[in-house]
Amino acid sequence: MEKTRKYAVGRLPNALLPVKDSLEMGLEATRTEPAIDVVRHGMELTLEKLDAVLADFGVETIDPKGQPFDPERHEAMTMAPIAELPPNFVA
Repeated sequence: MEKTRKYAVGRLPNALLPVKDSLEMGLEATRTEPAIDVVRHGMELTLEKLDAVLADFGVETIDPKGQPFDPERHEAMTMAPIAELPPNFVA
């Protein structure tokens, strides 16, 4: 188990390098190209890369909006009454 963990953690930096490169290129683009559409497109591509890296490591995105709060899967930031949702549902 320890060898598996070391191997997985050892792959993480290499997997994240393209994401870092993409962010650096996006920042550089803001210095020379002020168009917000260019920056937005770069951010979308970077997010896709990050999602791919996370998926490779078994991390999946969940969207709990409108579902009952499950402390085994969700982390509450605060509680607030929302007219459109019953109590203890994720907003």
